[in-house]
Amino acid sequence: PTLLLLLLPLLGAIVWAQDPQPSPYPYIAAFLSPDEIDRCLSTFLPTPVDPTIYLDLCQHTTMRYHPRDLAPYMKYMGQEVNLTVLGAVSAEEVRALMVRGDSAFVTDNAYPHITVYAHQDGPFAALYSNVLWKRVVSSSAASVTLGTDGKPSTLSLPGNATHSTAVLPPFFSSEDPYRPPSHQPFPPSVVELEITSIPPFRATFCLDRWFKNNTCTIPSVL
Repeated sequence: PTLLLLLLPLLGAIVWAQDPQPSPYPYIAAFLSPDEIDRCLSTFLPTPVDPTIYLDLCQHTTMRYHPRDLAPYMKYMGQEVNLTVLGAVSAEEVRALMVRGDSAFVTDNAYPHITVYAHQDGPFAALYSNVLWKRVVSSSAASVTLGTDGKPSTLSLPGNATHSTAVLPPFFSSEDPYRPPSHQPFPPSVVELEITSIPPFRATFCLDRWFKNNTCTIPSVL
């Protein structure tokens, strides 16, 4: 019993390390205004989809997922950013844009993106957009050059084409929640790729729960 009592604090620390308290903040993002959402949809989703089945619909680009502390990011809240579209990819029931922002705020995502639409259930939900771009680049279906911040600054297709179709090989992602049910690899996938040039989207940095009526409203007491 004495040994067990001595080990309890250590066991508790191990359990906490494996299952820490979840962040109270879902995500920080750069949110598009309603006009910019309309421009995004009219450009990249000319045929409307059912909003009860498909989610995101050009809403934002995620910068931090589940931040545990807001202090490092408060100086960015409410700031505007230009999001330059580098290209688009369509696969399964997901369509996503690769974007590059002009802010000092660097996203957590390896491939900054805006999800144009994503099926709300299954392995191809909105969180899959980042994995989809990883699959595209790792299979050499497209190439990127990285900026000084380590994020893509240009995107190109083989032969400098502006449109292409590619077959992506099976892909396993160990990153939760970017994996299909039963932890099986994503199956082979046919994707459509496009290099596009349009004026940058304007977006506003904000914590998701603070962005209301196209304004980032920071509460007086956090």
